[in-house]
Amino acid sequence: MSPTGRPRATSLTARARRGTTAALAALACAALVVVSAPAPSSAEAVGSTTRLTVVLDGPAADLLLLQVTPVGPAGGPTRHGMVIHRDRQSHAITQLSPGPHTVALNQDRRTNLYPSGWLDDAGRWVSNESGTAPVVTIGSSWRELGPVSMPLGGTITGRLVDSAGADVTLLGASATPAGASAERTGSGDGSARLLVPGLSSTTYGLRVETFLGEHVLIDTPAGPALATEGALMPVSARLGTTTALGAIVVPDVFTDVLASNQFAREIAWVKDRGVATGFPDGRFAPLQSVNRDAMAAFLYRLAGEPPFTAPEASPFADVPVGTQFYKEITWLADSGISTGWLDGTFRPLEPVGRDAMAAFLYRYVDAFGRWADTPRSSTTRFVTPVASRFPDVSTTSPFHREISWMAAEYLTNGFGDGTFRPLQPVNRDAMAAFLMRVWGR
Repeated sequence: MSPTGRPRATSLTARARRGTTAALAALACAALVVVSAPAPSSAEAVGSTTRLTVVLDGPAADLLLLQVTPVGPAGGPTRHGMVIHRDRQSHAITQLSPGPHTVALNQDRRTNLYPSGWLDDAGRWVSNESGTAPVVTIGSSWRELGPVSMPLGGTITGRLVDSAGADVTLLGASATPAGASAERTGSGDGSARLLVPGLSSTTYGLRVETFLGEHVLIDTPAGPALATEGALMPVSARLGTTTALGAIVVPDVFTDVLASNQFAREIAWVKDRGVATGFPDGRFAPLQSVNRDAMAAFLYRLAGEPPFTAPEASPFADVPVGTQFYKEITWLADSGISTGWLDGTFRPLEPVGRDAMAAFLYRYVDAFGRWADTPRSSTTRFVTPVASRFPDVSTTSPFHREISWMAAEYLTNGFGDGTFRPLQPVNRDAMAAFLMRVWGR
């Protein structure tokens, strides 16, 4: 079965999207920094703005962000420039007033092969580890700073695996120095590889994002692992070297749902929202069929457990007061999502067929909307197609409209052979996926 959903982009993913995973082939780059006061033209007055020119003459590797900021009582705006040394181009920073400045490299470049640092007045690269930005004096006469040698930053690597050792896809990662807010990010390339480059020689805490959400890297007796919360594992980095963490274990969603399993993301979502709590022994039983009473509970929780007083007399002959999920089942009937069978029963322990699942979801959306604060129009405006989307669902099938609506709303693609299999019971893992999509995630 292939009802697949698109992953939501989250904060780490967005921050890492422009990241680089290029090989660290270079050991240093050389920069030639020239500070000058150009001769004034007829339209300029003597003592007007000066110019800072940076020329990188090193091996092709990456881009460097240059920031020049005046210091002192006068202050002034920060001037920015991107030095593209892979093309060995120069970049001029203009409109600088004579006086003291700080010259920063890569302070705001979150993904880069080179670490953050500054240039000092002698044209030397200074790491952020020094804590204080050196001052470069820009005067009204020509000066030359450099050449400046910048080392490659340190790199933290690892591989995400589940508790059985299978790869888990990484979406993004960030490394934050201890006691600081600045961070470096690593991009996910669709694999399990963790790579965060451009680090200074200091200690970092790591945050990692997978399809299951955001995690922190913690230290366990068995080695590095991810967790939703906890004390961050300190990871040391050094300039020009790689810190290899090896296998990093992503926690199981349930005891029988590993992070690499099909629908693990969707099962984690229903768990986090309280839509599904699993069984008392810690299992989710992903391949077990969904019974009709459990379906009532899922939809009631998906609706946010709205206020409802269960009736003193049951509307169904086989659901007496006090039955497990009695409130949820009677809420389902009161909301018009289920009318039960013609003989007045609900049959709570009967598995839900995929056609009936489509009807339940269609009526749920018709009553409550597809997701919070969304107009309830996806059902009322839907026009039943004259031809069936699936070869095993005829236009005269009892739930043809509801199944066709699910396909039109991209809630299901059916199976790989093009069928929908309407009478097949829906499994709990697939139900988690359907519920997540109905919510709009």
